[in-house]
Amino acid sequence: MSHTTIYTVPKSGSVIPAAEYNNAFGGAWFVWNVMYEAYEKRPDEYMHQDAVMKRIWALFKADRIEFFERAVMGSTFDRVMVRREHWPRLAECMEQFYAKHYDTTKGTVCSIRAQATTLKKLFDEAPEEIIAVCWCQTSVNGDAWYKYGDGIGEDGEDERGYDITKDDGHWFLFDELTDDARTTTAAQSPESGDDDLEIPK
Repeated sequence: MSHTTIYTVPKSGSVIPAAEYNNAFGGAWFVWNVMYEAYEKRPDEYMHQDAVMKRIWALFKADRIEFFERAVMGSTFDRVMVRREHWPRLAECMEQFYAKHYDTTKGTVCSIRAQATTLKKLFDEAPEEIIAVCWCQTSVNGDAWYKYGDGIGEDGEDERGYDITKDDGHWFLFDELTDDARTTTAAQSPESGDDDLEIPK
Protein backbone atom coordinates (compact mmCIF):
# COMPACT_ATOMS: atom_id res chain seq x y z
CA MET A 1 0.00 0.00 0.00
CA SER A 2 1.18 3.52 -0.71
CA HIS A 3 2.03 5.80 2.19
CA THR A 4 2.86 9.39 3.12
CA THR A 5 6.01 10.04 5.15
CA ILE A 6 7.01 12.90 7.43
CA TYR A 7 10.76 13.36 7.77
CA THR A 8 12.58 15.32 10.44
CA VAL A 9 15.41 17.59 9.30
CA PRO A 10 18.53 17.84 11.49
CA LYS A 11 20.89 20.82 11.53
CA SER A 12 23.25 18.66 9.47
CA GLY A 13 23.04 15.16 8.07
CA SER A 14 20.36 13.23 6.24
CA VAL A 15 16.64 13.68 6.80
CA ILE A 16 15.15 11.05 9.11
CA PRO A 17 11.80 9.24 8.62
CA ALA A 18 9.62 10.17 11.61
CA ALA A 19 6.10 9.01 10.79
CA GLU A 20 4.31 7.08 8.07
CA TYR A 21 0.62 7.07 7.16
CA ASN A 22 -0.83 4.22 5.11
CA ASN A 23 -2.67 5.07 1.89
CA ALA A 24 -1.22 8.22 0.38
CA PHE A 25 -4.66 9.23 -0.87
CA GLY A 26 -5.26 10.47 2.68
CA GLY A 27 -2.54 13.12 2.39
CA ALA A 28 -2.00 15.50 -0.51
CA TRP A 29 -4.69 13.96 -2.69
CA PHE A 30 -7.30 14.39 0.06
CA VAL A 31 -6.32 18.06 0.40
CA TRP A 32 -6.45 18.73 -3.33
CA ASN A 33 -9.75 16.88 -3.73
CA VAL A 34 -11.64 18.69 -0.99
CA MET A 35 -10.27 22.05 -2.12
CA TYR A 36 -11.45 21.29 -5.63
CA GLU A 37 -14.88 20.32 -4.39
CA ALA A 38 -15.14 23.43 -2.21
CA TYR A 39 -13.73 26.09 -4.53
CA GLU A 40 -12.93 25.00 -8.08
CA LYS A 41 -15.40 22.35 -9.25
CA ARG A 42 -16.95 23.12 -12.64
CA PRO A 43 -19.25 21.14 -14.94
CA ASP A 44 -17.79 18.91 -17.64
CA GLU A 45 -14.24 18.63 -16.32
CA TYR A 46 -12.18 16.15 -14.36
CA MET A 47 -10.00 16.97 -11.40
CA HIS A 48 -6.96 15.11 -12.73
CA GLN A 49 -6.69 17.30 -15.84
CA ASP A 50 -3.49 19.38 -15.82
CA ALA A 51 -5.25 22.72 -16.11
CA VAL A 52 -7.60 21.83 -13.25
CA MET A 53 -4.76 20.72 -10.97
CA LYS A 54 -2.94 24.00 -11.60
CA ARG A 55 -6.07 25.90 -10.55
CA ILE A 56 -6.24 23.84 -7.37
CA TRP A 57 -2.56 24.41 -6.50
CA ALA A 58 -2.95 28.13 -7.22
CA LEU A 59 -5.40 28.35 -4.30
CA PHE A 60 -2.24 28.54 -2.17
CA LYS A 61 -2.06 32.23 -3.05
CA ALA A 62 -5.77 33.03 -3.31
CA ASP A 63 -7.13 35.85 -1.13
CA ARG A 64 -10.53 34.14 -0.95
CA ILE A 65 -9.11 31.10 0.83
CA GLU A 66 -8.64 30.91 4.59
CA PHE A 67 -5.05 31.06 5.87
CA PHE A 68 -5.26 27.59 7.41
CA GLU A 69 -6.36 26.16 4.06
CA ARG A 70 -3.47 27.80 2.24
CA ALA A 71 -1.02 26.55 4.86
CA VAL A 72 -2.21 22.97 4.53
CA MET A 73 -2.18 23.23 0.73
CA GLY A 74 1.40 24.49 0.88
CA SER A 75 2.44 21.56 3.05
CA THR A 76 1.60 19.25 0.12
CA PHE A 77 3.95 20.98 -2.31
CA ASP A 78 7.30 19.80 -3.63
CA ARG A 79 10.41 20.34 -1.49
CA VAL A 80 8.58 22.26 1.24
CA MET A 81 9.92 22.31 4.78
CA VAL A 82 8.42 23.73 7.96
CA ARG A 83 10.68 25.17 10.64
CA ARG A 84 10.31 23.77 14.14
CA GLU A 85 8.90 26.99 15.58
CA HIS A 86 6.01 26.75 13.11
CA TRP A 87 4.98 23.14 13.83
CA PRO A 88 2.30 24.12 16.39
CA ARG A 89 0.79 26.62 13.98
CA LEU A 90 0.70 24.14 11.12
CA ALA A 91 -0.79 21.53 13.43
CA GLU A 92 -3.54 23.98 14.34
CA CYS A 93 -4.11 24.72 10.63
CA MET A 94 -4.38 21.01 9.90
CA GLU A 95 -6.92 20.53 12.68
CA GLN A 96 -8.98 23.46 11.33
CA PHE A 97 -8.76 22.00 7.84
CA TYR A 98 -9.92 18.61 9.06
CA ALA A 99 -12.80 20.14 11.00
CA LYS A 100 -13.99 22.12 7.98
CA HIS A 101 -13.50 19.61 5.20
CA TYR A 102 -13.62 16.06 6.54
CA ASP A 103 -17.02 14.41 6.33
CA THR A 104 -17.12 11.40 8.65
CA THR A 105 -20.19 10.05 6.89
CA LYS A 106 -18.26 9.44 3.66
CA GLY A 107 -15.49 7.43 5.25
CA THR A 108 -12.81 9.00 3.05
CA VAL A 109 -9.24 8.17 4.01
CA CYS A 110 -7.52 11.18 5.59
CA SER A 111 -4.22 11.48 7.48
CA ILE A 112 -4.32 15.25 8.06
CA ARG A 113 -5.44 15.08 11.70
CA ALA A 114 -2.89 12.33 12.42
CA GLN A 115 -0.19 14.50 10.86
CA ALA A 116 -1.20 17.34 13.18
CA THR A 117 -0.83 15.00 16.17
CA THR A 118 2.63 13.98 14.93
CA LEU A 119 3.75 17.60 14.60
CA LYS A 120 2.66 18.43 18.15
CA LYS A 121 4.41 15.34 19.51
CA LEU A 122 7.61 16.11 17.60
CA PHE A 123 7.57 19.70 18.87
CA ASP A 124 7.54 18.40 22.43
CA GLU A 125 9.85 15.42 22.06
CA ALA A 126 12.23 15.77 19.11
CA PRO A 127 15.90 16.43 19.99
CA GLU A 128 17.14 20.02 19.76
CA GLU A 129 19.16 19.28 16.63
CA ILE A 130 15.92 18.68 14.70
CA ILE A 131 15.06 22.01 13.09
CA ALA A 132 12.36 21.25 10.51
CA VAL A 133 10.09 18.66 8.95
CA CYS A 134 9.36 17.78 5.34
CA TRP A 135 7.09 15.35 3.49
CA CYS A 136 7.13 12.66 0.86
CA GLN A 137 3.46 12.77 -0.02
CA THR A 138 3.39 9.41 -1.76
CA SER A 139 5.69 6.42 -1.82
CA VAL A 140 4.55 5.66 -5.37
CA ASN A 141 6.63 8.47 -6.87
CA GLY A 142 10.35 9.07 -6.47
CA ASP A 143 11.35 10.57 -3.13
CA ALA A 144 12.65 14.15 -3.45
CA TRP A 145 14.46 13.74 -0.13
CA TYR A 146 16.96 11.23 -1.45
CA LYS A 147 19.98 12.02 -3.60
CA TYR A 148 21.41 9.49 -6.02
CA GLY A 149 24.83 9.11 -7.62
CA ASP A 150 27.87 6.88 -7.77
CA GLY A 151 29.40 6.66 -4.30
CA ILE A 152 27.38 9.65 -3.05
CA GLY A 153 26.73 8.17 0.41
CA GLU A 154 29.01 8.48 3.43
CA ASP A 155 30.15 4.88 3.08
CA GLY A 156 30.22 4.85 -0.70
CA GLU A 157 26.57 3.94 -1.27
CA ASP A 158 24.86 5.21 -4.40
CA GLU A 159 22.20 7.12 -2.46
CA ARG A 160 21.85 9.25 0.64
CA GLY A 161 19.21 11.30 2.37
CA TYR A 162 18.80 15.00 1.65
CA ASP A 163 21.16 17.13 3.77
CA ILE A 164 20.10 20.73 4.33
CA THR A 165 23.76 21.80 4.64
CA LYS A 166 24.72 20.29 1.27
CA ASP A 167 21.62 20.28 -0.89
CA ASP A 168 19.41 23.03 -2.20
CA GLY A 169 15.97 23.37 -3.73
CA HIS A 170 13.98 23.25 -0.48
CA TRP A 171 11.92 26.16 0.79
CA PHE A 172 10.18 27.02 4.05
CA LEU A 173 6.39 27.24 4.12
CA PHE A 174 5.92 30.08 6.60
CA ASP A 175 8.71 32.13 5.02
CA GLU A 176 6.70 32.16 1.80
CA LEU A 177 3.13 32.32 3.10
CA THR A 178 1.74 35.39 4.79
CA ASP A 179 -1.64 36.22 6.24
CA ASP A 180 -2.54 38.41 3.25
CA ALA A 181 -2.02 35.51 0.80
CA ARG A 182 1.14 36.83 -0.84
CA THR A 183 3.90 34.37 -1.58
CA THR A 184 7.28 34.58 -3.24
CA THR A 185 8.32 32.50 -6.23
CA ALA A 186 10.14 29.93 -4.11
CA ALA A 187 7.02 27.83 -3.61
CA GLN A 188 6.76 24.85 -5.95
CA SER A 189 3.51 23.08 -6.64
CA PRO A 190 3.78 19.36 -7.34
CA GLU A 191 5.23 18.50 -10.75
CA SER A 192 5.63 22.15 -11.62
CA GLY A 193 8.23 24.86 -11.62
CA ASP A 194 8.28 28.15 -9.77
CA ASP A 195 6.42 29.96 -12.55
CA ASP A 196 3.11 28.32 -11.68
CA LEU A 197 2.99 30.16 -8.37
CA GLU A 198 4.63 33.42 -9.29
CA ILE A 199 2.76 36.43 -7.90
CA PRO A 200 2.09 39.25 -10.33
CA LYS A 201 3.92 42.46 -9.41
